[in-house]
Amino acid sequence: PLVIGLEDVQWSDPGTIELVNTMLLRLTPPKAAQILLVLTYRGEDVVAQPSRPLLVPTIEALNNVYSLTLKPLGQEDMEEVIRSVTVNVPVGPNTISQLARAARGNPRFAVEVARSLVVTGGSPASDWKLPTSLLDAYRHRLDSLDKTSRDVSRCIALLGGMPPLPIIHRASSLDEEEFTEAINVLEQRKVIDVDHRGDEDRVQLRSEALRTVVLDSLSGSQAKALHRRAAAAWLKARGPRAESSGQAARHLYAAGEHRAAFPHALEAAYHAGEALDYAAVRRWMAQIGDPGSALQEVSPNAVYRFQMLRFLLLFGDGELEGAQEAV
Repeated sequence: PLVIGLEDVQWSDPGTIELVNTMLLRLTPPKAAQILLVLTYRGEDVVAQPSRPLLVPTIEALNNVYSLTLKPLGQEDMEEVIRSVTVNVPVGPNTISQLARAARGNPRFAVEVARSLVVTGGSPASDWKLPTSLLDAYRHRLDSLDKTSRDVSRCIALLGGMPPLPIIHRASSLDEEEFTEAINVLEQRKVIDVDHRGDEDRVQLRSEALRTVVLDSLSGSQAKALHRRAAAAWLKARGPRAESSGQAARHLYAAGEHRAAFPHALEAAYHAGEALDYAAVRRWMAQIGDPGSALQEVSPNAVYRFQMLRFLLLFGDGELEGAQEAV
């Protein structure tokens, strides 16, 4: 039999969700095949991102899906996990036992707190407070970063996904040396993962829960300013291409700059139409809504594209009067 394993499916994108659902539906009797899908997910990360489409709830009701819940680790196992992380720094047995009890069988929490001890060089200082939750442990570790590294982590969190390293660099407004040092610190502290496999390095925070903590550290005005810098970074680094236009529009909408976002959203919708991705066209046109007077500030070619996309969607929906108006 063929075994297919997918880890951390709580972060599945819509395409993966559709693929898994299709496979499971087509593998049911009488067309069952010798294929085993093994999916793993973290419940705490599901709680951290309630607005995302989730794979697990959509497949649990299927007859060929079985769930196994892993039990918390015991005290001895937790202590072994902590010792494996702190092997190169002096941590007393009493501290290890205390951390193991506080973790309550959650190895992820134990590893995160243990890493904070590694950063400080071993046993905690007298004024050190044991984190009370995983998110609290993340906050503790982020607070231990220098300002430059913390600011770069905010850029990565706000950009979302796995942005290319040059985009993060531009959004950070740091010089090459400062930026490289910050990335090295974040990688050493296990805050980010760097993917070196493609034409250019891509970076992401190590978990969505960590990303939530980083984003929570931003004020509203800081987030808006960073969204504007992120939009400019995509456009300067990539020019008016499909991905950069979409990313720029997303960040400008998030910054409340709807008028500035409009031409980039329209560009993204047009490229989606060229790729025959009408679901994406529909999403972008819904985001644009009624551009109002903004339509008068773009080129005649952009106006043509907007009305052409309107026509395609309205005609496809059978709304002939609206389609005629677009013509």
